[in-house]
Order: sequence, then structure tokens, then C-alpha cells
Amino acid sequence: MKKLILLVSLAVLAACSPKETVDEVFVQSTDIQLRIDGVTLYTYNPLNWQLGSNRSRRQFRVMKDDGTASYTLTCSEWPAQLDQTLQADLEWTSGGSYKTETELSMKVVKTDAEGTVWLWCNDKKIGVSIRTLR
Repeated sequence: MKKLILLVSLAVLAACSPKETVDEVFVQSTDIQLRIDGVTLYTYNPLNWQLGSNRSRRQFRVMKDDGTASYTLTCSEWPAQLDQTLQADLEWTSGGSYKTETELSMKVVKTDAEGTVWLWCNDKKIGVSIRTLR
């Protein structure tokens, strides 16, 4: 009987705890991109996009040369290591309008040697990859 109660208690606890489900397409990609709810909105292309970062503002910008598309991520701290969790505000253009998401809880889920960092917000299903320029 005690084993049954223990198993039921563990099952209830497991069902109540939120699971982190990182978008596999996002985390397996090598692209600098903005991905929301399983849809890639923007992918950086060095031929007609620009990257920018400002360490003192903890801000990253990815913008199309003609200004028609962009996203900016402003972080509470500089994203530097795997599994780091931070707060961030995201601004982006979409279909001619300006969108924002504030106070996102983002986790660094991947980094590479070139300074690219993949951040994931589990609550909003938002993936943002940026380049930490030196």
C-alpha cells in the first residue's frame, strides 16, 4: 500500500511540474535567427543583414540592410555560459508592425566558438540566437 501511495504521489508531482521543451529545430540549427511558436520569422544572412551588440547595454540587434526586418534582444546580463538563465526584452518587426515581449525568462541552451548564443524562453516558446561580437 505504501508503494502505491508513493507511486501516485510521484506521478502527481511529475504532472504538476512544468517541463522545459526546447524547440529541436531551433537548437539544432546553426543559424542566427528568431523563432516563435515553431515558426522561424527571421534568419540572418551576412549578404544583406547586419549584426550589432552593445556590451554595456547588454543588447543585440539583427537587422536587414534595407531596414524592413529586425529584432533586438536586451538582456538583464551578458549571456555567456550554457544553462545560464536571464531576463530579456525582445522587440521585432512583423508584417510592417512593431512587436514586443518583455520580461522573458530565457535560458542559454547552446553556444558555439564563434560567439553565437541560442536563448530559449519556454513559457512563450521563443528562440532567439544572437552573436556576441568582440
